[in-house]
Amino acid sequence: MFQNSGLYDGTMAVNIGVIGGNFNERLTKVTLIGNLFMLQKIVVPTFGSNGPLWSLANEFWYYLIGPLMFYGLAAVRSLFGIAMLSTALCFLFLFPSSVSVLFSLWLFGALYALVPPVGKKWFFSFSLIIFPAAVVATKTIHLSIPYLLDIVLGLSFLFLMHFIRILSSFSFGKNQNRYLADFSYSLYLLHFPFVIFLVGLTHFITGTGISLEPGFTSFSLFAVFMFTAFLYASSIAHLTERKTYHLRRFLKSRLYMYFRKNEC
Repeated sequence: MFQNSGLYDGTMAVNIGVIGGNFNERLTKVTLIGNLFMLQKIVVPTFGSNGPLWSLANEFWYYLIGPLMFYGLAAVRSLFGIAMLSTALCFLFLFPSSVSVLFSLWLFGALYALVPPVGKKWFFSFSLIIFPAAVVATKTIHLSIPYLLDIVLGLSFLFLMHFIRILSSFSFGKNQNRYLADFSYSLYLLHFPFVIFLVGLTHFITGTGISLEPGFTSFSLFAVFMFTAFLYASSIAHLTERKTYHLRRFLKSRLYMYFRKNEC
């Protein structure tokens, strides 16, 4: 339907976000199975047009490697602790550098959970400056050291998160943050292919919407696309993500009854 836009078949002159190339070639069964096993950008490409899912694979493996490493270090004097630590190191050694090196950012984020939400007055201004500065640096500076700017950007984002966390401790925007968090995973999972679809639909109907110069039209379209993506993700989350509490409660009750029955 939208082939003439060049969005899906890779005929556009420029790459799109984290994708580029022919989306149709990424709709194979092997690619789908690889994505289901969290091997995108490790063994197979991301499925279809959903390029941001590369980070989902990273996160999945980090949540396996992290606990193995932490518990392994805590019990390093035992054979079991050495086995866990060795397993974590083997994963990091076998995975590509895009996974292994960026694991350091996950570690910083995990350790940040131990930091109390306090800060000096100067910290507020510093937090609001360092993250935008890091974003500009990643777009303008080219270094020969791989992933260094990514790590700098990630660390600067921690400062911004700490600033937001301090504000939240004063009940500023707490309800809004909770509402946005309720469908954050659905937004992450669905936004990119949905926005690509909206861009293709707009181009199909109006003949515009792609490679626009910055201006009122492009910024207006961007705002409409983002608002629609938020509304779409929130609607899907209402049927799925926000129901997980009931599923967890059901599973906990069943497990509780199962263990109580076995004890008797």
